[in-house]
Amino acid sequence: MIQLAALPSSARDALPPVETRLQNILAKLQGVQRGNNGQYHALCPAHDDTKPSLGIRIGDNGGIIVKCCRADPCPTGLVLSTIGYNLAYLRPDGQQLAHYPTPGRTVSATYDYRDANGELLFQVVRYEPKGFSQRRPDGAGGWIPDTNGVHKVLYRLPGLLAADPLQTVYIVEGEKSADRLSSAGFVATCSPGGAGKWRDEYAQSLRGRHVIILPDNDDAGRQHAAAIAKSIVGVVGSAKTLELPGLPDKGDVFDWFAAGGTPEQLQQLAAGAPAADVKPATIRVTSFGDFATTTFAREYIVSDVLVGGENMVVSGWAKTMKTSVTLDMMVAIGTGTKFLNHFPTIKKRVGMISGESGECTLQESLFRICDSHGVHPTDIDGIVGFELPCLGSRDGLAMLGRMIKDNGIQVLALDPLYLALMGEDTVGKNAANLFDMGPLLRAIGDQCKELNCTPIILHHNSKGSQRAKPSKNADPELADISMSGVAEWARQWILLGRRADYHFNGFHELKAIIGGSAGHAGGYCLDIEEGVADQYGGGRRWSVEVRTLHDESKLRREQEEQQENFELENALQKILVAMRKYPAGETKTFISRVADVNRNSMDLWLGILETRGEVERCKVEKPCGSGSKAHESWRITPSKELFPQSTNLPPTNG
Repeated sequence: MIQLAALPSSARDALPPVETRLQNILAKLQGVQRGNNGQYHALCPAHDDTKPSLGIRIGDNGGIIVKCCRADPCPTGLVLSTIGYNLAYLRPDGQQLAHYPTPGRTVSATYDYRDANGELLFQVVRYEPKGFSQRRPDGAGGWIPDTNGVHKVLYRLPGLLAADPLQTVYIVEGEKSADRLSSAGFVATCSPGGAGKWRDEYAQSLRGRHVIILPDNDDAGRQHAAAIAKSIVGVVGSAKTLELPGLPDKGDVFDWFAAGGTPEQLQQLAAGAPAADVKPATIRVTSFGDFATTTFAREYIVSDVLVGGENMVVSGWAKTMKTSVTLDMMVAIGTGTKFLNHFPTIKKRVGMISGESGECTLQESLFRICDSHGVHPTDIDGIVGFELPCLGSRDGLAMLGRMIKDNGIQVLALDPLYLALMGEDTVGKNAANLFDMGPLLRAIGDQCKELNCTPIILHHNSKGSQRAKPSKNADPELADISMSGVAEWARQWILLGRRADYHFNGFHELKAIIGGSAGHAGGYCLDIEEGVADQYGGGRRWSVEVRTLHDESKLRREQEEQQENFELENALQKILVAMRKYPAGETKTFISRVADVNRNSMDLWLGILETRGEVERCKVEKPCGSGSKAHESWRITPSKELFPQSTNLPPTNG
């Protein structure tokens, strides 16, 4: 058993500083990656993790936060004990150790998964307190704590293949139940990983067999059974689903036997079980006539921005205020005020789940934004949370659905997408592959649509797309969004970028490209004044001015024209002042030197003055060798001459 790091009772408050302890924890983990805002990600040591699902950071209270982000998260105490620490090691500097229990962990069972020839492929380890991990043999009598590259098979596969083909096969959710059935004389199996982890390829090991599916007594168990039934129908000889009577909540066949059930009773129940209810897949169609006469209602929750029931993405490059802008939207919708104090809204019940900002930062932003709307946070109809469901798994999607349903959420913002998609079902998925990402994103949209909830996901633009732009402040586009499939999934969008570099003065010059398949489209300038925090933590605000990019462009053109006109008139006046010194006329080259203006523009400027009737062409005799030569020159039009000819002028030599 792994030993916990020793903490002498005489040194309860002598732990290393929190930064040192954070580095010690990271040193014990594998696959460590540094994210934004001091967040780290690593492979969770408490389960078979192939894509970093463990988040580690220093929290707002000064302590260390360690969180497993899979659909069924590993307890933090279990994670720490796996690497030799306990919960006390996370405490803030100076906090008493007594506030933190120190649970241990022991291996309660191991389950071998073997191929058809009986060769050990991998092993599932069960712990107490309840937890699971998977490992593979290293070939030297030890274990590697993952199953990378291992071919997954059904549990007890050799026995299944060796059994009489006419004998019924029972499929359960976990190895413990499969072993209990086997001990009672039944042929039993399960898939590794439990509910939601069935693969269609497993059906081939059951070809032609008569199958009874025994679901656990919860929603996840019933969904798992339905997925199995859908997968095996047409492959097996027959398939039935049997929900055992009298099971407690989350109970299984192991509990049923423990409560007095017998093998004979199970056989009787199995004989009377109905065939698995698998509806054949169909494609829903309608006639063009019926389609044309059907009324489809469209509701703008935020005028010209957000249509109800359609997927939205808020995306941008780093530090373009995606979270703050979305929080403003949630406040506006939840109170019926204007989004960014510009776009009217219809009041709805909102929810925002933030996985990056942290409680302290989001709360401070919330108060500033509410103040700008003239409301208090208690006026908002909605909820806020900081534990993103792991939507890369069926369990995580089920959790999302329950949260939406239990809280009556009508508009939900999830921040950010990449953390929300972490989960065991995304292992091996390629974020650049549309066929990998499409089903994951569609499942999120379908879950929300089923519950009449409008989803908003916050996401990042790719850094490469910004580097490819002609300037770093170029307009953002849908093609800039990172991860394949996100732009295709979105039916409406807010794409954020900067109009000018940020100078760390609390003033942000942003642009927002807003649009959607409903037909709304527009480009907007967002001038956001936040201010800079003073030594007491105050001094910040939320002041937003919105105008269209068209108005901004028109204003800029007017300003540029005014500046050009000013510069033109200034040059013309300098030329006139210079020319008045030489009423008999001078060459344009000489005039440009005296006036200190650009010689290359003299033709244009003199042409303007000639059109106005203020100057005219003339000839001026200038010395040339032993004689003189007439040069093309310019002079003030006599009627415009205001000053007498000076008699003390420097000689001119052309």
